[in-house]
Amino acid sequence: MIGSFNFNLQAKITLLTIVSAACIGSSIISPCLPILGKYLNIDKNQISILMSLYLFGYLSGQFFYSVISHKFGYNMALKTGFTIYTLSSILQLISININLVTLLYCTRFLCAFGASSGLICTFAIINQFFNKEDSKKLIALAFISLTFFSYMSMAFGGFITQLYGFKYI
Repeated sequence: MIGSFNFNLQAKITLLTIVSAACIGSSIISPCLPILGKYLNIDKNQISILMSLYLFGYLSGQFFYSVISHKFGYNMALKTGFTIYTLSSILQLISININLVTLLYCTRFLCAFGASSGLICTFAIINQFFNKEDSKKLIALAFISLTFFSYMSMAFGGFITQLYGFKYI
């Protein structure tokens, strides 16, 4: 264990941002779901599948990245996760533009699957590199960060949807 004095404030903020990335991805789309459903010509039950798939992908990724980070290290797990997250985000945009709902379903799952690496690796890094007292404080801050970014991304998503349209999300 390394004392928290070796981690500067910027490193701690980076950890909290990484852990919150998946919350941003899941919540920012919420305000535009009805508009997205109309655009894709699907009903509210089909559009709600997007949130279910995202949450299932997030859960599945946690099991996967806990094994990968243990076996190959946090760096590899984070790189793999964020590569999957980035590629699936690009494919989500394409799927919306070409109106392909099946691809959108798959990419929402993969997006969450990739983003979950941030959660697993952040908590593992906190537990490994901080003493018990400091890790308790950082984990508490991580949960506050998760909640804060979740609500702020919904507000930001509504703002973007209102001003520019849902495709910019």
